[in-house]
Amino acid sequence: MNILEIKDLSFRYKNKFIFDGFNLNVERGTWVTIAGPNGAGKTTLVKILAGIEKSYSNIIIFNLPLNKKNVSNIRKEIGDNLYKVLFEVILTDNGWEFSKPEDIEFNKESGEKLINVFYTESYSSWQKGGIERNHEFIRYIIPKGITFDNLTKKNVTDMMNNINNVRRKSLDYQTPYLNFLKEYGIDTTNKFHLKQIPKDEINLSYKLLNK
Repeated sequence: MNILEIKDLSFRYKNKFIFDGFNLNVERGTWVTIAGPNGAGKTTLVKILAGIEKSYSNIIIFNLPLNKKNVSNIRKEIGDNLYKVLFEVILTDNGWEFSKPEDIEFNKESGEKLINVFYTESYSSWQKGGIERNHEFIRYIIPKGITFDNLTKKNVTDMMNNINNVRRKSLDYQTPYLNFLKEYGIDTTNKFHLKQIPKDEINLSYKLLNK
């Protein structure tokens, strides 16, 4: 089964074709390396697959056409008001996935700026230490060398619910789950599929994903 199919991909930048009639099939369970010199289109291809750049092609990901409807859009799911409250400030590194912050910050229809995106300095992961702590928890469950490719939505939800029920010193030894519930209420908590897990049932091992 193919998890990715690209048929006759064309993409032009400043009157120069970066891709012209490009085709690619990737089967489930295979590894793909994108290699090439600067300007060959490596980053552009990833941006197209992420829906950041538009192209003229037929792209299928997990049996769904790559289009605006199927690209994840949290703002439209939860509405502008809640989006502004929950994501008032996004602090991230300057990766390609955030190369167009205006797509995240603004409501394109109204032109209103809803949130703010800020970048850390290069090689300064300590500037977003809270995020890095979550990365550590994720690596408890999925050690380096194990692929993320086969994770289901349930796997990710279960993993983050277990992580979010670990008490944190930075939260006066409360859990992220309880802090979120107290701040935003049960309706918003349920909307994000968050749930409480008793301390003695928390699982931060790979076995969690095999349930």
